[in-house]
Amino acid sequence: LELIKSKDQPETVAAVLHRLTEKDEVAPQDIVVLSSHGMKKSAVAESGAGDITLSEDYEPVGPYVRFCSIRGFKGLESPVVVLCELEEVVRALEADMPLADLFRRKVKAAFLDKQPFLKVF
Repeated sequence: LELIKSKDQPETVAAVLHRLTEKDEVAPQDIVVLSSHGMKKSAVAESGAGDITLSEDYEPVGPYVRFCSIRGFKGLESPVVVLCELEEVVRALEADMPLADLFRRKVKAAFLDKQPFLKVF
């Protein structure tokens, strides 16, 4: 579990994906980026991820990483999960909403603060 505070999440997500695929040799298909926002409303998705393409659909080959909203992921699994744009998660925790209601799946516990950050599992 890695916690990265970032004021520029699109740039940081791109750097993390590059590190995972190049240095750590993780196949892009083994990574999913989850956001509080859908693809059309996400600054991360809009900015892209450098030489990696973010895609709502699973692509079995090539430099494609799945991108999905947290709510839309619904029980699917991935060896590597990058969480970003977690404003909705922070609001839910501040309102004492159970994480299970937000994620609708088993999620590893995390401590969140009000600073923008992303998380890599």
